[in-house]
Amino acid sequence: MKNIIILFDIDYTIFNTNQYKKNTTAYICSHFHIKSEDMKLFDIDYRSENVNPTGVNMKDYTEKMAIEFSLSPKELYQLLIDTEEIFMDTLYPDSLPTLSHLSKQYTLGIFSQGHLPFQKNKLIKTNILHLFEEKHTYIHLDKTHMDNMQGLPKNAIVVDDKLTVIDHVSKHIPAIHIDRDHKIEKSNFPIIHSLSELPEAINRLMEAAI
Repeated sequence: MKNIIILFDIDYTIFNTNQYKKNTTAYICSHFHIKSEDMKLFDIDYRSENVNPTGVNMKDYTEKMAIEFSLSPKELYQLLIDTEEIFMDTLYPDSLPTLSHLSKQYTLGIFSQGHLPFQKNKLIKTNILHLFEEKHTYIHLDKTHMDNMQGLPKNAIVVDDKLTVIDHVSKHIPAIHIDRDHKIEKSNFPIIHSLSELPEAINRLMEAAI
């Protein structure tokens, strides 16, 4: 069934972004001797002044942080990209086992929103990049843009945590909504609460399509 492509979102789907944020804050505060309260205030102020649906631009974020705390922006950016400690425990426990299992049956790819180098680095640092085919890595600043939706393979299934994305994608190809926090009681789309439920959800989709 390698002709079927499973396209995964990254943040909050396979990558625990909340854990990443906690690790980043803790490391920066420790490394540069910054008070955690000051760091949290900077983060709140930055995000309130830079509302961006495509996510945080890490180069801009680190440049503003460097100014705020009198740091080297280049050193700060490299630390955030290269420091292994920041990426500890940032894969959900069900991510690697499920991805490894599915990669034996299907072609795996990425359908993510954000800045390409930063998003791809998450896959590199968590040692899962090899599970995804490069030609099926779709990382866009706005993945719900019509051109980006229409550019997806017709033999693909998308797995994403955002209901707005699922709603857009499902007009073109099948999609499965992962709701890890059990926020949705009823849904018009296939829904799972853990990636471990994904193989069965894919089977049900394929059976329904026959």
